[in-house]
Amino acid sequence: MPPRPLRRSDLIRELSAPDNAPPDPSRIHRFLAKLPRAFAEGLITREDLRCYRYLSQVMLEIANDCQPGKPRKSPAHKNILEAQHVFDDEPIPSELENDHLLTYPARS
Repeated sequence: MPPRPLRRSDLIRELSAPDNAPPDPSRIHRFLAKLPRAFAEGLITREDLRCYRYLSQVMLEIANDCQPGKPRKSPAHKNILEAQHVFDDEPIPSELENDHLLTYPARS
């Protein structure tokens, strides 16, 4: 007898806990394991598949960072500065004109 088709509730059930606690990594991995089948059966689109995989990766990283007894990571100053984007059509603040982290030449 073939297995019954997946339903959205099957996917949701993998990530939900009775006490509304965040999903642990094992639940996230089970959810990720069901995604290819859900895509093959037409339950989710390719865009949904990409989005669910990305969000699952974020949840796994958060679960890894929030383990009890593990010191929390503080973002490095360099990483924060690299994440900030300045577009070419925006004026450059005077305090950043000589900053060595800029990836484009200063305007003349």
